[in-house]
Amino acid sequence: MASIRKRTLPSGKAVWQLDYRDQAGKRRHKQFKTKKEAEAYETKARAEVAQGIHTPDSVSVTVKEAAELWLQRCEQRRRERSTVAQYRGHVDGHIVPLIGGQKLSKLTAPLVETFAEQLIERCTRATARKVLVSFKSLMRDAQRRGLVAQNVALATKIDAPARDEEDLHFPTKEELKLMFEKVGARWKPLLVTAALCGLRISELRGLTWSNVDFRSKTIIVSQRADRYQRIGSPKSAAGRREVPMSPMVVLVLKEWKLACPKGPAELVFPNDLGTMMHMTDALRRCWHPLMKECGLVIGSGKTAKPRYRFHDLRHVAASLLIEQGASPKRIQEFMGHSSINVTFDVYGKLWKNPEADQALVTAAEREIFG
Repeated sequence: MASIRKRTLPSGKAVWQLDYRDQAGKRRHKQFKTKKEAEAYETKARAEVAQGIHTPDSVSVTVKEAAELWLQRCEQRRRERSTVAQYRGHVDGHIVPLIGGQKLSKLTAPLVETFAEQLIERCTRATARKVLVSFKSLMRDAQRRGLVAQNVALATKIDAPARDEEDLHFPTKEELKLMFEKVGARWKPLLVTAALCGLRISELRGLTWSNVDFRSKTIIVSQRADRYQRIGSPKSAAGRREVPMSPMVVLVLKEWKLACPKGPAELVFPNDLGTMMHMTDALRRCWHPLMKECGLVIGSGKTAKPRYRFHDLRHVAASLLIEQGASPKRIQEFMGHSSINVTFDVYGKLWKNPEADQALVTAAEREIFG
């Protein structure tokens, strides 16, 4: 049974006090400035008590405390070390400084909207989106634990950054040919496979010869190597896929298999000792020198930087397939994207073809008027 009464505090301030019992039968009290606020909270609390999910402010944990519990659960569930490290960066670098001291029971949708706006002000929009995703995840975890009645962050969104032509930056066909000509025999197989098959660098580092099927001319992506030199599953379920090999990839890999350093894991792209190659090793020994030799750098001297990232070779593969008429769904499958939205976010503009669009509407007109 709940009751609302007006009360005058020793200071002389008048408040409206709600007295009620929680789902455990314990008496609770909460004060408000107006009777309307007290009645609104009473209605909300009554519904939550009936569902057994009410959390009084006095026993509610803070966002910081909920975040630590979430991170512990991520570790217990054996999430990848690099993933947990990224989550920790989101928590320590953004969530705790901005909203860590707020109690979960006092969180509201407007507060979360303000948090999202602050994220956009202090970091890139892409980073802000990732931090908000982490915040929503910790709120879902808190809700499952019964620490909060509802996830008030669900409706908050940060739009993806607008992509212009400069955002999707990758080598031209002429630059790619030059790179293939200049790269040495030791690194050419890695470069060719990356540019024509679109595998991520982590997938290339974790690829084994048993997953290269020369008979069917396919590469089976079933694992990847993380930055800590550990083999694990692909980034998502969609990352498990079969990727077709072009004749050039087949030929280069067959030749490379004869010269490839042998090791117990039978890696396709190991280091010189046959063990797992470090990502930095590939960049330092292959990518950076190659960019310099091809003149594909920004700046000069010691401050010169590669014009492209190794990851941009993945965009080359996608763009070549799109030129050949591959559908968005096929590109999603080929690249191992978790959703078609990711595919459109990254490559949407590559499907734009004004001439083809004009031909379509012209043909449609002729169907009616001849």
